[in-house]
Amino acid sequence: MAKLVLPIILLVALLIFRPLLGSVWYPTHDTTHIARLYLMEGTIRGGQFPPIWATGINQGLGYPLFHFYAPLFYYLALLVKLVTGSYFSAVKIVLFFSLVFGMLGMYRLMQKWGRGSALLSALAFGTLPYLSVNLYVRGAYAELLSVSLLPWLFYAWQNLDSHKRQISSVLITTLFILSHNLLPLITFPFLLIWILFYHHHHLKVLVVPIVATITLSSFYLLPLIFERNFVQADVIAKTTNYALHYVSPSQLWNSTWGYGGSAQGVEDGMSFKIGKIVVLLAFGSLLLIRQRFVQLIVGFSLLAIFMTTSFSQFIWDRLIFLQPVQFPWRYLGLVGFFLCLLAGLSLTLLRPRLLRRICFVVAVGLLLFTNLKLFTPQSTFPAELSRYTTSSYLETLPQIIPEFAPRWLNNPLPTSPLDRAYYPTWIVKIDGQLVPTEPSVSGLLSYPNPTQSTNIELIQSHTNLERLGYTLTILTLMALFIYAKI
Repeated sequence: MAKLVLPIILLVALLIFRPLLGSVWYPTHDTTHIARLYLMEGTIRGGQFPPIWATGINQGLGYPLFHFYAPLFYYLALLVKLVTGSYFSAVKIVLFFSLVFGMLGMYRLMQKWGRGSALLSALAFGTLPYLSVNLYVRGAYAELLSVSLLPWLFYAWQNLDSHKRQISSVLITTLFILSHNLLPLITFPFLLIWILFYHHHHLKVLVVPIVATITLSSFYLLPLIFERNFVQADVIAKTTNYALHYVSPSQLWNSTWGYGGSAQGVEDGMSFKIGKIVVLLAFGSLLLIRQRFVQLIVGFSLLAIFMTTSFSQFIWDRLIFLQPVQFPWRYLGLVGFFLCLLAGLSLTLLRPRLLRRICFVVAVGLLLFTNLKLFTPQSTFPAELSRYTTSSYLETLPQIIPEFAPRWLNNPLPTSPLDRAYYPTWIVKIDGQLVPTEPSVSGLLSYPNPTQSTNIELIQSHTNLERLGYTLTILTLMALFIYAKI
């Protein structure tokens, strides 16, 4: 079976992406991905890396579109775009291999329980209805990538008995942090328990991986934590009442498939079902409940499910750091991951090899039959770049993504080609001399120009904190290279 694992996973991934083969695109809740990629490439080509500022939008005032949004998906897509030359193909390829990578990670994590159990968990994970929601309904590509990294994240922290394994845990965790703004926030409590489960007798082994992870990701984490008040993200997040977006327990078992949004009560336009076959297989693993690993995963599953429901409101009300998550149903990524682990474990209960193989084939067949039909877009249309790169569309981005608007902006009306939205990353030179900057009353970039010189240079740069983060990241990469050789 080992030789068939990759071909089977690739085949299932192709079936999942079958509607996107060819030069087609499709509608989702988030229509901005191609535009973001287009603008990010322009920012990098303009000389700013890591990218922060998108020029030419927001009535010409500019917009810090890339400062705090998790960048991993777009960095990967830009690398692929260099080869393919197509933004659409780049996005599709990254999505495809994200899913393949996730299934391979699940297989690797479960391999010690047997190849059949590992492959069953992998295929159950790849065909989760919630992944279809992210792919074909919400268009939550960063979250799909982040969920796909979950198996590798937990696998990487399972064994830290060598320098290379510790470095692997650092690299995977850093990628996970860069993959999404919110999923790491709700995942790390589970990961911490997982780490203590495996390493509570030798905590010293955790020091290097934890410190190195923080410093390696500091180029992203430091601004995210300490400069987040530059934009209106937290203010906008609080306008979404998390209490209106709990999942009813009945919806976890079955809810109508749709392409609408989340709403109060059970009449949502999108589905929150976990997948009946996965749930039934997971229940079978309860016969192994005496094993500590099974107890851990069952506990994780119940806690993650609990956090999606209104029963957990007292926790959401008290843990303020959770509230920017906005939607309790985001925990469904974790729910699906944990239940897929249990689903594979159920196969270990069957002793005769023939019976195990028969049940494996039946289970996979049921998974594909019930879930593959969900992996389809509402409609498709020709993939035309102009649809997302015209000035009229790009001007809508600040309205679609209002959370990244500079907090100083107050409905300004630009009156000059040099007008820009104020941001602390601006450097202004007049006649070659650096001048101080500040926000005007309306939030525009303001600076003294007593001589009324027209020799004005506006440069997007980085704050001292960001430079510190970049330095720590580079130094950590160098240190990890040396550490690997020891």
